[in-house]
Amino acid sequence: MSYPRAKISFPPSQEFLFPAVEFVVKYARQAELPTHQIKPLESAIEASLATVMNNNVSDTVIGEPIGLEIHKNEQSLVVEVINRGVPILIQDANRPAEEKLMKLASQLEGIFIYNHGRGGQTICLKASLEKPKNTQLSVLGSQDSAEELQNNSVTIRPMEPSETGALSQLFYHVYGYQYINEAVYYPERMSQMMKEGKLISFVAALKNGRLVGHVGLLQCNQTPLVFEPCLGVTDPRVKSRGLFSKLFQAVIKKLEQLPFQYCLIDFVTNHDYTQRFVSRYGTADLALFVGCQSKETQAKLEKIGLGADPKEMERYSLLVSVLPRAKYPFGKVIQLPNNLGELLGFLLEPLKMSWVPTSRFQVLPAEGVSEAHVFRAQNAVVFELSKSGRSAVQKIIRDWAAFLREGYQYGAVDVPVDEPGLAQIYDQLSSVGFFISGFIPFKASDKLAMRFQSIGPTKVAFDDIKVSTEQAKRLLDIVRKSYEGNVLL
Repeated sequence: MSYPRAKISFPPSQEFLFPAVEFVVKYARQAELPTHQIKPLESAIEASLATVMNNNVSDTVIGEPIGLEIHKNEQSLVVEVINRGVPILIQDANRPAEEKLMKLASQLEGIFIYNHGRGGQTICLKASLEKPKNTQLSVLGSQDSAEELQNNSVTIRPMEPSETGALSQLFYHVYGYQYINEAVYYPERMSQMMKEGKLISFVAALKNGRLVGHVGLLQCNQTPLVFEPCLGVTDPRVKSRGLFSKLFQAVIKKLEQLPFQYCLIDFVTNHDYTQRFVSRYGTADLALFVGCQSKETQAKLEKIGLGADPKEMERYSLLVSVLPRAKYPFGKVIQLPNNLGELLGFLLEPLKMSWVPTSRFQVLPAEGVSEAHVFRAQNAVVFELSKSGRSAVQKIIRDWAAFLREGYQYGAVDVPVDEPGLAQIYDQLSSVGFFISGFIPFKASDKLAMRFQSIGPTKVAFDDIKVSTEQAKRLLDIVRKSYEGNVLL
């Protein structure tokens, strides 16, 4: 007899616990699971569902339904508990739920946890249709109450690779499963990056080991050595204790020990607190990416205690800055067309750079080379025009039009400033709605590029873009006028 996959879903509430367990038991009996396996499976399902439900009791994100799927293959009955709530940690048993599952695991084929990034987690229980096998358990975590979080003292320290599961939980509490960098939902991936030296992490940790804050240093390039301070997050259930500033100071102290050329930093512009704090370390603002990120992948200001989000802003913007270590991280002098140099030359001054005008007779080559990088979660695409040319520019224009028809809302073209014909490239792109963004390090190298950008139908709300430094305010004004001239007129 064939048994198809059975599926149900239900809210993460205790009143649904036993009906869900009964659903599994009835399926197991009809699928002729050996009698000696029924009770261990029933107890394991009850413990697994109870752990998922209890894990979400103090959750600040609205609870997502729990999924339950059952199927049978030739060797096993497989039950999958689909958790889109607080991620469950893999750790030694030290609480009643884990202790119970440890005892039950030896009577089943196994209890496993699989991470699916923004898809959440699956707790997979396998019951043998034949003789039971001895296995080990690979689960679980728990929650602390908001009161416990507040009353615990906090320590700022380097993070261990073994703590990346706790970091996934922290990101869930702030972002749910919507954080822009999906790697944070894969603890094993983060651990590997740390072991390889590609990620250096600092955490704010409670006495009981729970993480309530994190800032990392991600290596973007080896030659030159470039880092990006990233993955900054603090638990919204902990009232402000200056966690972010303490974490960032730990990062700066670590940077003092590293021979980096510069750090690449971006700031979300729905608030300016982070900009104001980090600017004291000597950052140089270079570009403003208008509407480059989906609102869904950003933490809501009200939730993290920074006020309310602008109602007229459908997409978020980023201010891009660098923190230089080398005296001339991008050289001393670059060439720019007069119109672009006069507009944006002031951005080079904090980097001790200057510009000289390119020849008015500089010709744009015929062919060129470009590559498109698609960021589906952001509905965004970035074209890298590594070799300038008329054919490559026209292809970018055609491709961007196609992306717009598919619903993409942010497009950008990055052109190294030493490529010929930059003025002609800007003329062609501006004629189809691209406007100025500023400078960016090209592929995290020691070479600057000019970014031109375009946005699809969406609310921009320039009045609600918050920047803190005088340099950034001047850049915002230039970008806005470029947008109004190339898009609205």
